[in-house]
Amino acid sequence: MLADVAVETHDRVVGKLYRTCERKRDDLLQAERASIGDTLKMLCRFGEVLITAHKVQDELGMAIAEGGGWELLRQTVAQAAALTGKVSADPLEFVTDGYARFRRYAPRFLEVLAFRGGRGADSLLEALEFLRRLNRRGHRTLPVNAPLDFARARWRKRILKDGKPDRLAWEIGLLFELRNALRSGDIWLADSRRYREISTALVPIETVSETARLAVPLEADDWLRHRSHILKRGMAQISCANEAGVLAGGAVADGKLQIDRLERAAPEEAAALVLKLYESMPSVRITDILIEVDEKLRFTDAFTDLRTGIAAAIGSA
Repeated sequence: MLADVAVETHDRVVGKLYRTCERKRDDLLQAERASIGDTLKMLCRFGEVLITAHKVQDELGMAIAEGGGWELLRQTVAQAAALTGKVSADPLEFVTDGYARFRRYAPRFLEVLAFRGGRGADSLLEALEFLRRLNRRGHRTLPVNAPLDFARARWRKRILKDGKPDRLAWEIGLLFELRNALRSGDIWLADSRRYREISTALVPIETVSETARLAVPLEADDWLRHRSHILKRGMAQISCANEAGVLAGGAVADGKLQIDRLERAAPEEAAALVLKLYESMPSVRITDILIEVDEKLRFTDAFTDLRTGIAAAIGSA
């Protein structure tokens, strides 16, 4: 339980940092709104005089002079290029501002929790172990041989600066990717309820074969052949119905499926009736209704543990 709380806290820290970076990016754009408007107006003015000169076959140099001159045009283009970079700014440009927040807990977080993963997580696990060694030795700089295979292109271009890896961007990128891998199940914890290995939640094959109520095929090839036969039979039925013009709810024409528009099944007065019925219903929790129904029908007695076959005793719980 404590391990799950630690991982969930890390998840919230990463999410909060990214939202903060988004707000910083938005504030930057808001501050540049006036410059963006002025630059666009200037470019429009130059564009209009150039288009007019082209139509009447006037000299373009004269048109530029009428628009404000070459120097003003060069300044406007440079300003537009600078603003373009700000408009397309990635929130990750500001992510290193949150480095101190990670350093408050990340070294202990990585040292205490034992992360595991499949083959797809090898590069990430290698980088995590590399960071653990750096933390133990107290190294502040990042060696040139630091693993980078875990980093996606979005992170890699921020980690590598002048051909050398940046420690802050590398470590934060690693912690971001750790959060994503824990969410997707690529990395798990041995002692965890929520972030455990996915295979532990599966029913063992021995239990499946002994439980008749589980209609689960034990051979993949047999299941695929069966489903393929059903699919072909269904497609043949649809083809025959379409050729006979009796395909319900639509038709297939020129290789495209055309669906008929659904007609209103209930009159317009039905909405008012539904609201009236809801108003007349007593206010009661759905859980109380389920408990009352279970006391009369005992339907929860049918729930049993798939591994042991013992009744789940939901009613008593």
